[in-house]
Amino acid sequence: MKVTLGELVSLRRGNSYKGSLAGESGFPLLGLGTISREGGFKGEKLRFYPEEFSDRIAVSAGDVYVSLKDMTQEAALLGAAARVPEGIERARLTQDTIAVDILDGSPISSEYLYWTLRSPQCRRHCKSLATGTTNLDLARNDFLSYEFELPSLDEQRATGEVLGALDDKIAANRRVIGSSVALATQIVAREAVGPDRQLSEIADVQMGSSPRGADLNEDGDGMEFYQGVRDFGPLSPTPRVFATVTPRRANAGDTLLAVRAPVGEVNWARNETCIGRGLAAVRSVGTPTTIHYLLKRFASRWDEHEGSGTVFSSVTGPQVKGMRFPTVPEASAEDVEQVVASIHHRALSAEAESEVLARTRDELLPLLMNGRISVKDAERVVGDVV
Repeated sequence: MKVTLGELVSLRRGNSYKGSLAGESGFPLLGLGTISREGGFKGEKLRFYPEEFSDRIAVSAGDVYVSLKDMTQEAALLGAAARVPEGIERARLTQDTIAVDILDGSPISSEYLYWTLRSPQCRRHCKSLATGTTNLDLARNDFLSYEFELPSLDEQRATGEVLGALDDKIAANRRVIGSSVALATQIVAREAVGPDRQLSEIADVQMGSSPRGADLNEDGDGMEFYQGVRDFGPLSPTPRVFATVTPRRANAGDTLLAVRAPVGEVNWARNETCIGRGLAAVRSVGTPTTIHYLLKRFASRWDEHEGSGTVFSSVTGPQVKGMRFPTVPEASAEDVEQVVASIHHRALSAEAESEVLARTRDELLPLLMNGRISVKDAERVVGDVV
């Protein structure tokens, strides 16, 4: 039967909080930063709030919440939905996020609601009704006007189980990545007992330089281009823009270091890429993985007041090259590199698998939602990749 969201759910907006109190302890804060582009929970940089708050702005594991505002031109977060992950018993909505509560007696499951909101059909609906230019908004009534075909509860549950199996495996891989990165960082920090040395003494540094706008495109023409830290995924960047002219490049295996706010963030270049002014490529022939985790451990010493510039904090090429930190003694450098490279490879493998799983999920989702593929067919596809 055809239904609208407004027949099935109600909305509950969070409210503002004292930014000075946000930190590393307390209740999770679920703001825009916890919603991935086009939907899904993003918890890599989760912040917490120590003060109690009312149940009216509280959510817990399994609850669905959305953003009805956005500051990206492509409206990637407008109407995007996330689900509170298992293990979070109580979290706080912010002024930018809204809980989507199923009305008593509504014939829709929480799982199916979540995947409905994640579907390309619903995303297109939200984007088509955006208002504003720089800051985009979506009116509640416009969001609730989304109309779709609602199957039986049994079919809803089956659909949720198929898509959830993929999401569960992605979440498991995310935990593998997190624990692997933490372990490798700890090992390198423990073994870095040698004298302080400048980065330029142990690695080559290539500062980025952005191509002209006319040389950039989103059609896949040319080389992948990364402007700065916003393009970063968990371990490797996620390409969105390509450059036909590439003034500065990073090689596969280079560490990518953010030289503009947030200065000191690091990532890993899996392929040869074009890098913009917000990045530097750090290259080491002998111990590239060790250098990567040394930077992950020590580059965070650059904070806002150490940078230069009036709008964005930044560091210059000489500052990057002159950065000093403890190094791994030469006698143990090869052994340490082998250990951390093995751990890092495990994380990269988990990330690569998650990309396949996410691509499969995103291909199946619209087909399941419009009935072009049966749940049984989808189960066979999922069985091949999970």
